[in-house]
Formats: sequence, C-alpha cells, structure tokens
Amino acid sequence: MRRASLLVVPLFVHFLGCTRTVDPPEGLTFVDRKTTPAPTATLVAKDSDDGFGSAVAVYDGDVWVGAPHGTEGRVYRWSSDDITPALAGPGRLGAHLQATATSLLVSAPLDDRVLDQDGNTVHSGLSGMGIALSAGGDVAWESGWRGPDGNDRETPGRPSTLHRDGDRVGVGMIHGPVAFVDGEQQLARPEAGDEAGFSLASGTVDGEEVWILGAPAANRVIAVRKADLGIQREWTGTGRFGHTIVTVDVDGDDRVDLVVGAPLDGVQGRVVWFPDMTTAPEGIELNAPDARGAGMAMTSDETRLIIGAPGSPTALGQVIMLPLPL
Repeated sequence: MRRASLLVVPLFVHFLGCTRTVDPPEGLTFVDRKTTPAPTATLVAKDSDDGFGSAVAVYDGDVWVGAPHGTEGRVYRWSSDDITPALAGPGRLGAHLQATATSLLVSAPLDDRVLDQDGNTVHSGLSGMGIALSAGGDVAWESGWRGPDGNDRETPGRPSTLHRDGDRVGVGMIHGPVAFVDGEQQLARPEAGDEAGFSLASGTVDGEEVWILGAPAANRVIAVRKADLGIQREWTGTGRFGHTIVTVDVDGDDRVDLVVGAPLDGVQGRVVWFPDMTTAPEGIELNAPDARGAGMAMTSDETRLIIGAPGSPTALGQVIMLPLPL
C-alpha cells in the first residue's frame, strides 16, 4: 500500500476561556485504501498509550477521534488528507464523542463536563456528566440524563449509553436489575452480569420497530420490540461481541444491516455484519494487521464505516475507515 504524507499544523484552541496551542500530532501516518470523494484510510497514532481510537464520530463531514488516556485527553479532527488537534484537557476528555444536528459533543466524564467542537463547555456540574451521549444532544451522568430541552430524568441505574430515535430516547445500564429504559417501559436484565445495555441502536426486524442492545459480557446482541420490549431476535459471537453496534446499509442493497464490534475476538479484534438483520454473520476484512481492539469504537455516516482500534500499552491506536458499500 502507498503511504501518504500528512499535513499537520498547530491549531489554536479555545479551552476553558483561554487560548492555547496544542502541539501537532507528529508521527501520525495514513495508509491509503481506496480513492473516494470522502477519505478512506487507516490512521495510526504516534503514542501507544493514549487510547487513540477509543471514540469516533463524524461531524461537519470530518472524522473526529478521541484519545482520552493519560493526564490530558485529546480530540483530533481528520479531514481529507490531514489531521489536526482540536481539543485537549483533563478528565478523560474525548472518552465519548457524539455528533448532533448542530454540534459535536465531547465528554470529559472525570471532569464532569461536556464540551462542543470549539472547546466551549455546554454541560457541567453533575457527577460523571458525559458518561453517555446521544445524537439528539442528550447527556447522561451517574444517575440520570438530560435532554436538549434542559429537563432532567432519573434512571434506575447508572446510564452506560443513550440512543435517540425520533422523539424517543433509550437508556442502557450495564449494572443492576434493569438493563434498559424507554420512557415508562423497563427491561429486566436478561442474564446476571451480561452488561446488556452497554451499546444501543435501533432499527426494524421482521417489520417490527426495535431497540438493539449489546450485552458484551455475554457475547450477545438482542433486539427488543419498542411496543413491549419483548425479544424479537438475538445474535451471538465471541470476544465482547456487542461492545459496539451500528445499523447501516453495508452492501448497497438499500436494506439496513447490523454491524457488531467484538474488540477482544482474537489478536486484532473483529467486526462482523449481518445482512438484512439476519443471524448469519459476514466478516469485514480490516487489512490492519497491527490493529488491537478493533471494534472498541465504531460509527458510520452511510458512506463510510469508521472503526476505532485503540491499541494497547505496546500497540499503537488506529482508526480504520472503510468505504461503503463494501
């Protein structure tokens, strides 16, 4: 494969009311994959212990990457043929990223804040603020969540993820007797210790509108009907199967498919997809032999599938971007 050079420049960032310079990410390299209007490549980090690729999001046409580990977390913005540092700060900044219709939400959950793409604080003051974010602008903390209308809602357990589908918000909770909440409906934990609710998506299975919950400790993904939270379908795998979930048309047949990350499957981690929400998996070739933890983070803008592989203490973090349809 051909290696392309990177254009990196210092970026002045407005953060906590002051302007500071973030050093350019020297050492990041691209591995080109396929010429498309949108960038599709593998981006490899410089440092092996920063968690680069722990969170990914697409906002304003660019890919944003979180590297939250260490005393200072960072967020990078990747567009076309260059990457620039966008934000830096304490509290595991960049642990979660979520694009909304109007902004990018960036969590710093150990600093009890949520920022936007310009470094402005948009939520603060509640313990663990930013532990879960949704595309609607919803933000969770240790005991509840807040919608874009500013109203707070309590939850029966600590939220682990939020997913907005229209005017409905599903809340997943990996611990406790309740795994998932949709309004007044509650789903009892299917299996003790399964971490059901670790990841969430929504879709349609056999004509039924469903919430899709990842239960990675049980290597299981389940679809529950929105009408009554009864189980409609389930998928199983290995290696924390269900750690991440994306619903997108993978093969270009105008039908939505299920994509599931299993970051501890094998040495690299694994990502599989289920055509038309069926239960027969198809593997996705990553072509990134040095990746570790692939599928730890994942998102899509319907033209690309973006997979985070945050590495290990001895392996560099990567972000693998594949063009759709595959």
